[in-house]
Amino acid sequence: MVRRRKSYTAAYKFRVVKYSDDRGVLEASCHFAINDRLIRKWRNNRDLLIAAKPMRRANRSPNAMYPELEKELKKWILEERAVKRSVSTVRIRTQAILMGKEKGYAGFTASPNWCYKFMKRNGLSVRATTSTGQHLPEDYIRKREDFRNFVFDETMEVQPGDWGNMDEVPVSFDMPRRFTVDEKGKEDIFITTTGSEKNSFTVVLAVASNGSKCLPFIIFKRKTVPKGLPQGVVVRANEKGWMTEKLMADWVEKCWESRPNPCQDPEKSLLILDSARSHLTAEAKEAVKKRTKIAVIPGGMTKLLQPLDIAVNKSFKANLNKKWEDWISNSENHSFTKSGKLKRASYATVCTWIKESFDDVPISCIKNGLRKAMIDDPEIETGGYESPLVLYCSGKDYNYCHKPLLDFLKDYVFAPSYKLNTCVIPKSISTVMTAVICLLYDTEKFLANNKTINKEYYYYRFCAGLNEARSMDAIKAKKRSNYTDENAHLWTHMVVVREPMERFVSGFLNKCRVEKTWLKNKRICFGCKGNVSCFLKRLNRMMTYPSLLRQTFDTYHFAPQSWYCEMGKYMYNNYTIVRYSRSDPEGFWDQLSSVFRKVNVPEEKINIIHDQLMNGETKHSTFGLTDSKQKLLKELYEPENFKLFLKIYYYDYILFGFPLPDIK
Repeated sequence: MVRRRKSYTAAYKFRVVKYSDDRGVLEASCHFAINDRLIRKWRNNRDLLIAAKPMRRANRSPNAMYPELEKELKKWILEERAVKRSVSTVRIRTQAILMGKEKGYAGFTASPNWCYKFMKRNGLSVRATTSTGQHLPEDYIRKREDFRNFVFDETMEVQPGDWGNMDEVPVSFDMPRRFTVDEKGKEDIFITTTGSEKNSFTVVLAVASNGSKCLPFIIFKRKTVPKGLPQGVVVRANEKGWMTEKLMADWVEKCWESRPNPCQDPEKSLLILDSARSHLTAEAKEAVKKRTKIAVIPGGMTKLLQPLDIAVNKSFKANLNKKWEDWISNSENHSFTKSGKLKRASYATVCTWIKESFDDVPISCIKNGLRKAMIDDPEIETGGYESPLVLYCSGKDYNYCHKPLLDFLKDYVFAPSYKLNTCVIPKSISTVMTAVICLLYDTEKFLANNKTINKEYYYYRFCAGLNEARSMDAIKAKKRSNYTDENAHLWTHMVVVREPMERFVSGFLNKCRVEKTWLKNKRICFGCKGNVSCFLKRLNRMMTYPSLLRQTFDTYHFAPQSWYCEMGKYMYNNYTIVRYSRSDPEGFWDQLSSVFRKVNVPEEKINIIHDQLMNGETKHSTFGLTDSKQKLLKELYEPENFKLFLKIYYYDYILFGFPLPDIK
């Protein structure tokens, strides 16, 4: 029996060498079953073993004979792959021969053996393809955002069940898997089928944004429609087995209109289609537009913008494949030809598989596909998917308002001496309240440095980082907070909230029309500059698609107040709510001073706070901009803007006890 050669790591060799130092080479040879000559060789190369990486093994491969050629060849391969072209070993050898001739390398044949050694030397290997198709357009980001914005605008007045996506899925009568488990070394890996792997047909699937499904539409490759088919599917025949203009019109009537409670107004529904030729002909468009608006996905963008492609089709095909495998494994369901060949499944059986496979696709899968197509990749998962639909958020339509009490942003300031913790909400006199609590945190230093509450500027605030935290746990971690689980019940938690429309007007005027912060960064104010209609649409869009939601300059300042400081967890049990309105400063002070007295703040300090708070304006004040405010209020009360405003801030009115604005 020929003994196989072994390779050893540098760490293992050094271990053998150390053993031989203590007990001798011969004993080490017996102990490790390694030839003594080899151990002596390793002892002579001790310094090299120490310097080598522990897992390195001997490199028995020779150095490249043509290093310059290999360098250029690897560069060529990477350039080809950069533009997503397929590179085979045959192409590599052909290109290598051409390069060799250019360089005058006589006798260079680029043999298969050389090719694989070249790949090994250069960190290359044959890889399985994960996806095929057209390369994304160079301006795909702009096209993606343009398409999403178009769909968003078109669905503003559309119910969730009245807009969705349709796609055609090719299916075969036989669906064997590409891989199977078998014995190692076995050459013949055979899988039983009926021989109909290439006998295909088309299944048209459609889903709505609320997760509902249309009837599957099946197009068999034959002249007549089979008989004896099950209910719950629509079957048509075509000599090619694919969608045509006439079948497109038929599909809209039989399937798109089969969705639950469809709206009969074509302007109140939207169908997302890919750029297949049968969808884009004048005849097909005319037939579809009689029943719905359409949005056509730009060419080459389906893998990014087609919800069915992203999440549903794979689940559907996996269900279908399992049903075929169950059928092929159960011989009781089989029938045979006269010559003894296994017949494929009947049309009725296949239709049943399709119906059940589509029914088994979960609603969450559909919503995930829509979420990924209509927004960026998920970062924050917060629940269901809704479309902006109703006029006002009240009564039975409350579900269409954006949900309150989302755990989105957390900013706290605290005064340990009085066991007072305050939630800071931007544009709800947050800078003022930060300064007030700073004064209570260290009154002597605050006053000694000639600081006043109304003159504090957020970015240069006196107590920055000292009495501030981003979570309750972070407050506990602050050494000077003295906040512990044992004394938590002794602390008072306060939040100042502001009348929602007053807060929005103040913030929008300050950030988008007075300071014009978008001049420094064009993304601020959602890229809308001073356009309030554009701003509300984009804020609503970000809130509508939960996975798009992230903390930006705009969401930080304009998110609903109930989304701050873990109010869903602490509001009703812990928070003392202090309501602020510019029209009633004395009422606000009565509430605030009552909290201070409750936590035993001395009257002297309360008077200092009162004098500073009630005199002068803050750095961010929009007081005096009467004309600008009136103009903005007039814009806000336009029907579309007002609807969006209430959709965003409705629960701030309800939860914090502010009267709803007059619906004009």
